[in-house]
Amino acid sequence: MPFELMQERDQGFGETNDNFHLLSHELLFDRTEKVFNIALPAVQKAITAYCLAKGIKALFLDNLSTLASGVAESDADDWEKLLGWLLDLRRKKIAVVIVHHAGRSGLMRGTSRREDSVFWIIKVDEVPDFTEAGCQFNQRFEKNRNAPRDPDSYTWTFRPDATLEDPYAIDISCEPCNLETLIVDRLRLEPTTAKTLMTELKVPHTTLYRALKRLEEEGVIEKKGQKYHAV
Repeated sequence: MPFELMQERDQGFGETNDNFHLLSHELLFDRTEKVFNIALPAVQKAITAYCLAKGIKALFLDNLSTLASGVAESDADDWEKLLGWLLDLRRKKIAVVIVHHAGRSGLMRGTSRREDSVFWIIKVDEVPDFTEAGCQFNQRFEKNRNAPRDPDSYTWTFRPDATLEDPYAIDISCEPCNLETLIVDRLRLEPTTAKTLMTELKVPHTTLYRALKRLEEEGVIEKKGQKYHAV
């Protein structure tokens, strides 16, 4: 992403403070002619040193595919180029949030070995029928480690804030995401069985079947054989 666009988006979220830092691959190359590749030990060392010097407690990497050149997504052993560094950051009390894209199946692209050492996996699905200016998406946890219960799912809405003088201002709101919405979003990716839905959405058998029945009665989904389909 161009540095100017990063600044515009940052400005849209409102006032910031000295604890927030943006690291731009474009700016790095312009000033040093070096490439921002987190698969390189020298870059890993530099980022770690920067975080420690600035007292940074959370590092966001957006996104994995563009930041880690030369790492085969589907090769489990290739993930070792990053795993040691990420674990080192954890030991230094620096939380790491990695943004990664899903494939056509709706699942995270590449090897599942990346999931072994992570504490949380948050899935974000765009709401396709949102027609207003801005965007809307549903968020739910697919992995949740060391928490007393599964976190709630939410629908997040981002809209341009026309009430403010700043042309980049963004209004952000959220509300609890109901089970029916999660079911329809999942079935839009591909038809699947009730058993699979129950496993993925982590809901009791009776709760799921009540939601499926309501959606069938509303004509939003239909059952063909053992699988449910979005209409």
